[in-house]
Amino acid sequence: MSTKRRLKRYIPNLSELEYDLQCEWGAECCVRLNDLKEFYRHLDEHLSNYINQYQQVPNLTCQWRNCGHVEEFDISSFIRHVQFHGFHTKLKYLGMKTCEHNHPNIPPCQKSSENRNIIPDLPVEFRCSWGECQFTNSHAQLFYEHVNQHAGSDVCRWTGKIQKQKFLVFFPTHVNNDDRTFY
Repeated sequence: MSTKRRLKRYIPNLSELEYDLQCEWGAECCVRLNDLKEFYRHLDEHLSNYINQYQQVPNLTCQWRNCGHVEEFDISSFIRHVQFHGFHTKLKYLGMKTCEHNHPNIPPCQKSSENRNIIPDLPVEFRCSWGECQFTNSHAQLFYEHVNQHAGSDVCRWTGKIQKQKFLVFFPTHVNNDDRTFY
């Protein structure tokens, strides 16, 4: 079986996927949205309201359920952290859909979900390492959309690569390996 055919088996078609993203900001918000951009806008509203209300407080505490992250004195890092919760929600949804698509008979996970919203520290903005590109952004979704724009190239120009490869079909997987994440 070709690698391209194997990849299709593991990844649902994102253009046909309808999202069902649930906001987990605070105990009271249970909004569910089907549009990714609307979900991010909704999250930005929570973020803006929270920062406006608590901007004089030296410590900002993440209100995302089961997180509890405290950011001291750095609003931009706090914003990046909260926006990453939105991106992480998207990733969890894609993972769930991938499992449902590839293994429909496996029952849902029975493990406790209390750690489901623990995300990595993000002390700096996301920086594109493609050749001479200088793009930086605090929002993971916008960063990966930018990196995807480099997909027209047939040679990897990600900084630090020794070998040059042709990877027209495998670009997203290849880039994911370079930056240790996925989208």
